[in-house]
Amino acid sequence: MLKSILHLLTDERYPKWFRLLNGFSLTPILAWPIIAFASTYLLEFTEGLFIDTVTSLVIALVNFYPLYLLRMFLYSFQTYSERKQLAVFTPLFVLGVSSFIVIHLLFLMQTS
Repeated sequence: MLKSILHLLTDERYPKWFRLLNGFSLTPILAWPIIAFASTYLLEFTEGLFIDTVTSLVIALVNFYPLYLLRMFLYSFQTYSERKQLAVFTPLFVLGVSSFIVIHLLFLMQTS
């Protein structure tokens, strides 16, 4: 998997700006250890079997977010030749959502 990512990031068939944009869209993966650790605290707020099941599902979905990012990264390269606008929108969407989350967390830290 790492070889295919590195190959895509160095492939000359794609413009350099597109490769940089997609490479930068993978930076939220660096926060994964912190998010995985913090998601364990979601278990403290559960009561009952149903809520435990839903909470466990939410924790699993949150902890697997690097896989979603990698899939979107690969999808962006796969669609570049046919649908350039969609291929560019995909990493911009990832960066936009990541920026929104970071700004929101910074705002919450300042107000508390």
